[in-house]
Amino acid sequence: MGQDTIKKIINLCRKIDENACEFYNRLSQLEGSGSLSDFWLEMSKEESEHITFWKQAEQIEEVSGIPALFENPEQVLADLAKALSRSLDLLANCEEDCSVANQFMSAYRMEFYLLHPAFEVLFHLLGPTTGGKNPEDDYDSHIAKFIEMLAKHGDVTPELELLGETLERLWKENKRLVSIGSTFLIAEGIRRTIEETPLEGIPVTVSIGFAEATLGQQVQQDYDQLIQKADQALYQAKETGRNKVVEYRPESGKPQHPSLS
Repeated sequence: MGQDTIKKIINLCRKIDENACEFYNRLSQLEGSGSLSDFWLEMSKEESEHITFWKQAEQIEEVSGIPALFENPEQVLADLAKALSRSLDLLANCEEDCSVANQFMSAYRMEFYLLHPAFEVLFHLLGPTTGGKNPEDDYDSHIAKFIEMLAKHGDVTPELELLGETLERLWKENKRLVSIGSTFLIAEGIRRTIEETPLEGIPVTVSIGFAEATLGQQVQQDYDQLIQKADQALYQAKETGRNKVVEYRPESGKPQHPSLS
């Protein structure tokens, strides 16, 4: 992935967050006062903090560059460009219907665009390097507050409440996938380094299998099962050509190659 491509991805993420910031600010002004107005204003301030993160990420990219993070960067660019266009539409039309239900429906759509996996990938991998506040740290509460306000306002339909829960599940799934992707990037870096560093002129390669899980009360049993799954992924890597990284997916029971795209 060329440096120009990652620069464009970060730039698009910043512009979408800028639209979200202004969008929530306008909703707050429409409400005038009260808890809902305060909520929209708080959402706007949080998006403003995200904008600061993107500006810091742009500086990091400019100074030292950012490595390849996406398997299909051109598709990521296309997705984000579409999300930017739609966020502009939401911003342009947010004052047409001021009903509470419509405000939340429009806000749900805006949050959906902000939950494109590229955002979480960059939050997760660049957050520790920006020296500022990482949006990933606060997004759980960001989504929780959104769901809480949905439930608080009586004229919001059950369908809208379901949309709020969908946002929460989407965010959690993004975090899970990015966590797997981060492990893959580390393992792939080890594999590539070994491949590119011959031992006394002798080419050396390595196959890596990995699995991830949360240990429960039966720690030793869970740990043993985790090792077995990683072993299965390793055998799969060897059986399908060697010199590769394979991840074990619990839901399918089969090792797979993860993707961040």
